[in-house]
Amino acid sequence: MKSTKYKTPPPSHDGLLPEMERLNCDYRICYADILGNHYLGPVYSPHTIDLTIEFTQIDNTGYYKFSRYEENGTGYGMNKETVSGPFYGKLTNDQLNALSNVGPNAYLSVHGLGETMSHIQLTKDVPDDMLGFEILTKLQEDEDYLHSIYNPRDPNNWIVEPTRISYDEASDELRAIMDRIGDKGTYSSYVVNTQLLDENWYELLIEYVSNIFAGYLDNSTCNPIYNLVFKLTRGGILLDETKLQSKIIAYIPEANKSDYTQPTTHGNFTIGHKSFSYTIGKRPMKGSGEEKNFDTMYPGRRALKADGLIVPLARHMCLILSDKNTGYIYSVKKIPVSGGSGLERVVVKINVDKTDLETDTAKGTANLRGANGKSIAMNVLHREVLTHIARPTFEYSETVREEDLQKQLVAVLTGEKVIPAMTYRELARDLDIPLSSDGTLEESFEYCKKNIQQEFAVGGVRKYIDVIDMDIVHIMELKNGEPDADKDLNQILAYGFVTPDVEKVTTLAVSSPSMSVPTSPTSNFKDTKVGKFSTDLNNHPQTKHIEWKLLDLRYYGLHVII
Repeated sequence: MKSTKYKTPPPSHDGLLPEMERLNCDYRICYADILGNHYLGPVYSPHTIDLTIEFTQIDNTGYYKFSRYEENGTGYGMNKETVSGPFYGKLTNDQLNALSNVGPNAYLSVHGLGETMSHIQLTKDVPDDMLGFEILTKLQEDEDYLHSIYNPRDPNNWIVEPTRISYDEASDELRAIMDRIGDKGTYSSYVVNTQLLDENWYELLIEYVSNIFAGYLDNSTCNPIYNLVFKLTRGGILLDETKLQSKIIAYIPEANKSDYTQPTTHGNFTIGHKSFSYTIGKRPMKGSGEEKNFDTMYPGRRALKADGLIVPLARHMCLILSDKNTGYIYSVKKIPVSGGSGLERVVVKINVDKTDLETDTAKGTANLRGANGKSIAMNVLHREVLTHIARPTFEYSETVREEDLQKQLVAVLTGEKVIPAMTYRELARDLDIPLSSDGTLEESFEYCKKNIQQEFAVGGVRKYIDVIDMDIVHIMELKNGEPDADKDLNQILAYGFVTPDVEKVTTLAVSSPSMSVPTSPTSNFKDTKVGKFSTDLNNHPQTKHIEWKLLDLRYYGLHVII
């Protein structure tokens, strides 16, 4: 069979190439952008796509052949109009009208530049003799494949029309690719430059893609969008073959729960006269028990770690724009927040449709559009999210009365207010509240509902104990600052001696806000203060029959109203 070449008006990028070369696009964003092009939506891509990404080093240099295979007949393929037009670049309206049968667009196609932008960025400074963008593709209804090689850096003859080629006519090299594609799908390859990237660029890319495409890789569903495999070959040796797994955002679970994958709450949010659904939760503190538990349950799958993002979040708040249909992440932005505000490590995820977004040419920014179609400035979005979502959910109140601290402590102990389960267990142990051996908190909640009492009258002195555990006669006095060694000490001594059958007295105070985050319930108090309110009393002949403690409410996060 004789090969056939098609004549289609080539897409134009007059004046666009120099602009694209000047743009500064992080390599991970470029790769993520083009990896989204293989999914065409639920109609054209109803089944899981077996997508393999290969990086093959060329002659021990920083240049790699970057290849993509839609394998086993799981891709869709392209017709000649798509290969010669929208896939390569941006067509004019007249050129689009001249094409009678342009195939389906990628689901995430929001930039209108096809693959050209990423190709230009990833091939910067690649030698001329290595340039060339190769395509081999086939639709299920076609008998033959379409094959082409083009160079977008050649302004005079930059496109090569696709050639129809049968399996029998193909070279051994092309046949090997055809065998992997199957009866439908697309293969593409070109040489990329990694010389200016970090040595671990490959590992960082995998981490980033696993975050951004978490919704595509979700293997908790029976039909994930992608079965995505990365391969790395250096010196002719296959060094790595990794099947990517979706990253999962770790959240601090609610009290009496152990599901670290569920946000705290969800709701609807209006901006620009448009309504969007959202979820909000808080990431565990670095090195905390919650973080360690999550990593044990889901090894290697924690999302939003520093090596999986362009800009690390550290302890700050995070705003995510996520596709409401696929879970694809269009944007991850850090919102700086002050320490002690209660907003540290908060994650707000807004669910959007791709038509709700406006992106820049460098593909690094995605802004929401209002009902009028205009872009909403990022600083405005951040302000509104803070005001209407984050602060009402997590920000601490500034003015705290001792009466409010008392009410909050009782509410927390009885389960009316929720704190992290690990924190509750530590607080319960420090206050000698029974804990169930099975790890749940219901028994503790019921115990506190039955035995914890606020403002207990002290007979004969016309005073009220802040909080008391009637079961073991445990007095708890709360202070909204550091306890006074004279006034407050005399008060707790009086309560200890005039209350019948007292076994324990605990002072729950608040260490100085100028101090760093406490590492233990007493680390922010001076040794002399700890001695006055606990150690000295536990050793004195007249007071040692009672167990005395001093605890810092800041250690449990209860120094402010949550």
